[in-house]
Amino acid sequence: MNFSAIIKGMPKGWPPPKIFLIMKLITLIIIITLVQASAKGYGQKITLNETNATLEKVLKLVEKQSGFVFFYDAEDVKQVVNVHVKNASLEDALAVCLKNVALTYKIAEKTIFLQRMKSAVNQKKNPLAMNELIDVHGKVIDEKGVPLPGVTVTVKATGRTVITATNGEFNLIGVDENADVLFSFIGYKTVSVKARRELSTIQLQASVSTLDNVQVIGYGTTTKRLTTGSIATIKSEDIEKQPVSNPVLTLAGRMAGVQVTEGSGISGGNFRIIIQGQNTINAGVLPLYIIDGVPFGGQPIESTAGASTSAPPIVGGLGLSPLNTLSPNDIESISILKDADATAIYGSRAANGVVLITTKKGRSGKTKLDVDVYSGISEISRMLPMLNAEQYLSIRNQAFKNDGITPTTANAADLTQFNSGSDNNFQEIFFGNTGHFTNVNATLSGGNELTQFLVSANVRHEGSILPGNSGDDRAEIRYNLQHHTADNKFFFNTAVSFTKDNNNIVPLYINQIYALPPNLPLYNSSGKLAWYTGYNNPEAALKNVYSVKTNNLLANATVGYNILPGFSFKTDLGYNRIGVNSITASLIAAQNPANAASATGEVTKISTTNELIVIEPQLNYARNFGKGKLEALLGGTYQNANNEQDLFLLGAFRNDALYNDLGSITPLINANGLVKTRYASVFSRLNFNWDNKYIISGSYRRDGSSRFSPGNRFGNFGSVGAAWIFSEEDFIKNHLSWLSFGKLRSSYGSIGNDQINDYGYAQLYQSGFTSYNGQTGLSPSSIVNDGNYTWEVTKKFNLAIDLGLLKDRISISGNFFRNTTSNLLVYNVPVASQAGFDGYTGNLPGTLVQNRGFEFELNTSNISSKRFTWKTSANLTIARNKLLAYPGLSTAYYSTGYFSQGYAIGQSLNLLSGYQYTGMVDGIPKVADLNGDGFISPGLAINQKGDFDILGTKDPKFYGGLNNSISFDRFQLDFLFQFVKQKAYNIYSYLNTFGFPAPGGNYNLPEDILKYNLSYSTLASSDAAQAYNNYFKLSSATVSDASFIRLKNVSLTYKFPQGIKEIGVKNLSIYLRGQNLWTKTKYVGFDPETQGTGIPPLKLHTLGLQASF
Repeated sequence: MNFSAIIKGMPKGWPPPKIFLIMKLITLIIIITLVQASAKGYGQKITLNETNATLEKVLKLVEKQSGFVFFYDAEDVKQVVNVHVKNASLEDALAVCLKNVALTYKIAEKTIFLQRMKSAVNQKKNPLAMNELIDVHGKVIDEKGVPLPGVTVTVKATGRTVITATNGEFNLIGVDENADVLFSFIGYKTVSVKARRELSTIQLQASVSTLDNVQVIGYGTTTKRLTTGSIATIKSEDIEKQPVSNPVLTLAGRMAGVQVTEGSGISGGNFRIIIQGQNTINAGVLPLYIIDGVPFGGQPIESTAGASTSAPPIVGGLGLSPLNTLSPNDIESISILKDADATAIYGSRAANGVVLITTKKGRSGKTKLDVDVYSGISEISRMLPMLNAEQYLSIRNQAFKNDGITPTTANAADLTQFNSGSDNNFQEIFFGNTGHFTNVNATLSGGNELTQFLVSANVRHEGSILPGNSGDDRAEIRYNLQHHTADNKFFFNTAVSFTKDNNNIVPLYINQIYALPPNLPLYNSSGKLAWYTGYNNPEAALKNVYSVKTNNLLANATVGYNILPGFSFKTDLGYNRIGVNSITASLIAAQNPANAASATGEVTKISTTNELIVIEPQLNYARNFGKGKLEALLGGTYQNANNEQDLFLLGAFRNDALYNDLGSITPLINANGLVKTRYASVFSRLNFNWDNKYIISGSYRRDGSSRFSPGNRFGNFGSVGAAWIFSEEDFIKNHLSWLSFGKLRSSYGSIGNDQINDYGYAQLYQSGFTSYNGQTGLSPSSIVNDGNYTWEVTKKFNLAIDLGLLKDRISISGNFFRNTTSNLLVYNVPVASQAGFDGYTGNLPGTLVQNRGFEFELNTSNISSKRFTWKTSANLTIARNKLLAYPGLSTAYYSTGYFSQGYAIGQSLNLLSGYQYTGMVDGIPKVADLNGDGFISPGLAINQKGDFDILGTKDPKFYGGLNNSISFDRFQLDFLFQFVKQKAYNIYSYLNTFGFPAPGGNYNLPEDILKYNLSYSTLASSDAAQAYNNYFKLSSATVSDASFIRLKNVSLTYKFPQGIKEIGVKNLSIYLRGQNLWTKTKYVGFDPETQGTGIPPLKLHTLGLQASF
């Protein structure tokens, strides 16, 4: 595979000519296959020259020359025959082969069935052989009468198997009359019936046990019963119960090993998802997102090529999520692949886990219309108690008294100009509003046995709790089409969705609002905005602009052909295009009018297009061998992604009305950029299942990534997994009747990580922002060493047990994982300061990170009766990471400066570090001199760098969720609690960072400050202020218990009686739902989940209606 040639051969335009060529070749192959399959007669020529050979040997030779497969009784082909034919047709060759034996044959597609002539059957002494061979026909349907394609139909005695067609029909040729025929399908109970010529209709019932639910895996499906990997899945019925705009937020608290942290309560806000803990220091920790087979970027949508801008601080540090362009109503399931067995087939991008999102598809049956409409309100879930006006003014007056300074309008407007009787709660004013949101979704679906379709539309408006022109509007349309030919040979499915999202966010600085003096007036006596020295007026910021418009086109198609029974070829094609246009404007109207004569506005406009195409041809093979079943997959991947910044403009203007007019803007910076990322891969998987008892699997992927230099682009990754379903052993069945299911499973493998910058191996240059003599020059934008860095590799080990008790009324899963990462990739391998850069991208040889933990899941069916059911599910995760080895850590870049607070051998990668706070002496905070050198200095004492102690870790000690589902008659109640045990930096660690002063300064403080016997001062140079800023805010006093229990979701639904069908409505239900309704925490800060100074997750209350027509 010439990967370099692939990279160089791609032109800028779209679609690339090579893509057309590949599509043409695929189409040609399919057409040729179809033509060959439809040819009449059997044109194969057979040559045989066998003397005194067994019939079995002769038939094997015919198989090789003809491509047909024989089915026969082994006893019937032991006799000796003489066969001599040359260039004979298949029929003539068979006539000679069977000339002197009492056998006849039937041909069905590419299979030849041998059966005894009737007289020979009657001569057999075996009573089972007395049965006549018959052809069995029938149709398989589900509980609703819908045909079931893909059902496995097996003759129990011989192991012969066929698969039902798209219309649910099947054909078994040459079966012993009254033989047992088994019908099995994932998610349904297995049915056994006696063979007869016309079985008519076989109805399968859905399995009650969750063990048989379909689980989506990489490039296929399985069940929880048969998987060897660690996979967690959430279905559409649980996704839709949560009134959120982003489908990934529905995972929080519902899965073991999956930590979802909401970054902000702002519409479109991003989140952080960590799967089975953190494995790396500096490379990305994002999982790989796959939507219907198409890779999807999880980076913030404001991330661009060449240059970027950040979302306003009120959004939080994680920015805006591209997954907000997906409607939860369209999602069928979300599966999280965690261990090596589940993820290794995705190779280089799966070290942090894989998120597989499967959208809904059409089903055969009468055309129906499903409508889901809900509307609701949102409000802030938590506010930070701040000093009231009386408390604040008391501290300010005492500070001036302590300093011996007289307050004036210049140094204390809050004491001399503001109304001392005024007491504003600015959190209530700016964040205490009620947002309104509405979601409307309509889905039209149906089809016949061969073709199914689905068309859906979704519109969502999400107002903001912030004042001003804030809110998010999203519109999406999507269609899906599936088709099989009548002979179940050729098949295809395709899906296309387009989303348009317009998100307007008021660019407020939340810290400036929390910290305003409570007696600050926002307006003067004439009703205009009030301006005072030392303060910004947040009402003015409401006039500024931050707008992001996103268009997301996502398309995928699968084209395939079943070449032989159990052997098929298909190609998955995917395309994704995300266009982002953002504008940030600081208007003149938002500035102090005292500076109007010289005031200018500033605007940043960015236009970016992220385009991706992926092509994945695959061969699938499945065959039964008695009690064994072999499944094999072989495929390849070609993926090309272009991240192009069409426009980056930073400019100035003098007229607010023209801030969006390019002709009226004076450019300060005008740039563009293009980043190309490509992957070329081959992959395979082999799975063998013996008697649904012993299962072994293996996967392999060879990945090439353009993020590495030409000599280092390819890496090899793979895994092995095994499972033993010991509950199927006779000694378990006979002695442990209460154990309905028991499985041990384990896996081991290696997965790569290439989440670094593109072109880090090359010396890059950028246009200079200044010019000389009218000419703009170039300047280096990075520094490189030799560019020979390569893959970061994570080796994963997983050991688990799954148990089902009392007919699966109780199911328990325990899972241990241990991941070890080596060859770590970092952005800043240190260089001398004279180089002008912090460092270069490279590996850290010898450095090792270990991440291990335990997952526990419990599901119970507490009560199950005709009118009343109650089910409970709980999950718990404990994960620990630590730095095992780092040669030269004490002198390396990552142990100095900021990193001196962050890394130590044997400790977590996410340390909470700082001075040990020892108390107050005369109102001055004191900290411990840990290294005893007589000085107080930053840096970890454990690394001999200073007096910082390890105060804990940002990683949670444990996290999980508890969900209950209760139904009574037509009522359904579900409620989910999420819990996290953790520590975090509290509000004091953000004080000076975000403009908060020391106590006595001219900004407000948290009410919690009163518990400290601090000395107040207005002077930054005073001992009290210096000690507070340099020691207190960096000490153990700024680390708090950030544990919390949150009522994450409540859903109450009422389903109307079926009699409503008389007015044309098939199903009707109404519901009340809520999100983030209650939180219990001791955290000293805004919110224990978001932390920092972003808007906390919002409380959501909804009323909705679902109807089917």
